[in-house]
Amino acid sequence: MFDAGFFEFLFIGVIALLVVGPERLPKLAAEAGRWFAKVRRYIANAKAEMESEFNTSELRGMLSEQQDEIRKLRGMVEDTREGVEKEVRSGEDYMLRALSEENRKVREEREERESQVPAEGESNEDIERLAEEYGESFDRPDFGSSTLTGGAARGEDADKADDENERR
Repeated sequence: MFDAGFFEFLFIGVIALLVVGPERLPKLAAEAGRWFAKVRRYIANAKAEMESEFNTSELRGMLSEQQDEIRKLRGMVEDTREGVEKEVRSGEDYMLRALSEENRKVREEREERESQVPAEGESNEDIERLAEEYGESFDRPDFGSSTLTGGAARGEDADKADDENERR
């Protein structure tokens, strides 16, 4: 605070005694003490306010830094999300291409098998050879509507055959 020693205060006290007088000096000293206490409180309050302001500015600085970090983290999360979505789309594309390729292979195999089986009315040398060898007919069965619909559409000949089988 002040750079005053004992002799400086003694000197001020002697001058105050001479100027004010011995009767009013105690009241003046008490009043000076009150003023000195007020000044000290004022300085302490000002110091506390300044510290809280500096502390507030520090907190604002820390908040700003944290907001910057949050922005960076959000950017990282967004980049990661986009990367994952890109990988998923890539995987989906790969799977679709693989499925398409497999479907194409299955279709080709089916078409190849269907081309080897003769259509109705056409003949195949192997089937004809087997038919002659075993004495059987390897014609395609007729799956017409009569067998699919049941007894009502079977016809009279089938009913007669059933009756004969029951009699036996």
